[in-house]
Amino acid sequence: MCLVSVVITTYNRPVTILKRALDSVVQQTMTDFEIIVVNDAPKSIELVNEIRILIDSYKKDNIIYIVHAINSGACQARNTGINKAKGKFIAFLDDDDEWISEKLEKQLVYMKNDNVGLVYCASNIVSANGSQKRYIPKKVETNFYEEILRTNYVGSTSFPLLRLNSVKECGMFDIMAVSSQDYDLWIRILKHSEARLVQEPLVNYYLSEDSTFSNVAKYAEGDLYLMNKYKIEFAKYPKAYSYHVNNSALNMLALKHRVNIKMYLIFKIKGILTNPLSVYNYFLLCIKAINKIKRIKAYKYSLIFIDFQKTT
Repeated sequence: MCLVSVVITTYNRPVTILKRALDSVVQQTMTDFEIIVVNDAPKSIELVNEIRILIDSYKKDNIIYIVHAINSGACQARNTGINKAKGKFIAFLDDDDEWISEKLEKQLVYMKNDNVGLVYCASNIVSANGSQKRYIPKKVETNFYEEILRTNYVGSTSFPLLRLNSVKECGMFDIMAVSSQDYDLWIRILKHSEARLVQEPLVNYYLSEDSTFSNVAKYAEGDLYLMNKYKIEFAKYPKAYSYHVNNSALNMLALKHRVNIKMYLIFKIKGILTNPLSVYNYFLLCIKAINKIKRIKAYKYSLIFIDFQKTT
């Protein structure tokens, strides 16, 4: 039995990109792991064979290659990997991301505490033009469940190390969710366990045009799904619910359709009624007020400058 099972799901990704992800796992300083690559029914048999050739080139017997006969989506592909996994712990890597070589080793240190079900980490966010920005998530030390209900402080699927039993016992990935499937899993895991943070970047997370956060409609639908799924839980934690309804309000506003303006107002009212003292309820109004003040000041300064020019 290996210590860590690493699941990489891929779908019509160029082999060169998948190789970058695979290399980052093979080069881990901690070596007691297996790699499960799940190919979610690519459009061509050529790509299936190209990936098989790539995997064979590593000449390692700890890499398993599974090909779906029918495209089932990323969640089902990850669940396939979970069901095949033999490790005590499990970690997921999106095929377009990569790990720093010490990722697993540094996260495993925190897993010595049996109460810890999830270890997350900081990351390097890499934009399409190659620029990087370090992201250090919020360090949560208590109230793990309430905090994860409020916001996804764990981050993307590529970030955490998890206990395999915890993942299986909480029902694995929800294949009905259209987005935020990783966030949904973190909620269920942290209902019964604790989280720890490694405050240094252990993942290079690559942004792309098809990223969930660049697709407002998909992200909005996913958040609405979670609010409905956990409505009983949100009733116990009104501050967390207030955060989500305000977030949904901003999503509706970003979509810019007339019907969504009505939904924006509905969500804002819900947020205020749920948690009237939250500054976040009035965040958008504050931004607009600040911008208006800035414009007035800029106009006054321009008049002063014009008068000064006339007198010189």
